[in-house]
Amino acid sequence: MSLLIAFQPGRYLTHLIGHEGSGSILSLLKKLGWANSLAGGSHNVSVGCEFFRIQVDLTEEGLKHYEDVVKVVFQYIDMLKREGVKKWIFDEVNARLITL
Repeated sequence: MSLLIAFQPGRYLTHLIGHEGSGSILSLLKKLGWANSLAGGSHNVSVGCEFFRIQVDLTEEGLKHYEDVVKVVFQYIDMLKREGVKKWIFDEVNARLITL
């Protein structure tokens, strides 16, 4: 079971991008008054191929800044790429999945 989970990077990204606490995408967008909610998730389309979707419910002010919202999302993804996979986060995601 854990070997299968280890090869599902979408779950790791879903955990980080969907995070709502301090330092999250949603936290920043709410602080700016640009978003109400954010959801992200992967969809497995075939072995070794997943699509990842991020959906942001924008406020009226957020609609005026939609390009900035996209920029924030991609800056966060770039930060994740630069920092690499954090073992403690990976272990946390796996532990949660194993208990399901």
